[in-house]
Amino acid sequence: MLGRAAVLLRGDRIVAALVAILALAAPFRTSAATVLVNAGNNGTIVSVADTGDVLADSGGTGGNYANSENFTVTLQAPIGQAVSLAFTAFNTQAANDIFTAYDGPNATFPLLATYSGTSLPASVTATGNTLTVKFVSNASTVAAGFAANITAVSPSSCDFRIAVANYGANTVTIYKSDGTYVGTAASAGLLSSPNYILPRANGNYLLGNGGNNTVV
Repeated sequence: MLGRAAVLLRGDRIVAALVAILALAAPFRTSAATVLVNAGNNGTIVSVADTGDVLADSGGTGGNYANSENFTVTLQAPIGQAVSLAFTAFNTQAANDIFTAYDGPNATFPLLATYSGTSLPASVTATGNTLTVKFVSNASTVAAGFAANITAVSPSSCDFRIAVANYGANTVTIYKSDGTYVGTAASAGLLSSPNYILPRANGNYLLGNGGNNTVV
């Protein structure tokens, strides 16, 4: 509907229409900010800038987190980019105060990482434009917590799922843009790239590889 309406507009009205559409479609910030995993952000989705944002515990980059925390925050980059965390500090009570990251918009998606203790963790990068982080602390002993630089990066691979229509005896062969062979489909159904994650009701996930699926 928007495309058809735009064709009918002329002059200043086209500019005004485009400005209005872009205002609705671009909620992402361009200036840097510190995103706290705290009560105020618990359960929310926070848009991230291309670069410069920092993720930190409830005490910020200069204080300690508190006892008995259980906070979840989802970081969202623009469509077509992936959220990545590069840790600059990490200090939690080992095995008790735990940071976890999930590859998707909530904590039901595949687990990317679980960290606790004082070692600086490896970077964490989602496969898509959302990454969910969760921090849980017990009722005793606090520490300086964590800080990580947030960036929106190009995904390392293009993973997708295609609905194949019923086209008789013809066969469709799918390749990625870099020429990598994905698979073929000879009947109606679904074709997945090798790393596409298919959710299952029992909590496991299917890793699609062109029609043959492996439980992971």
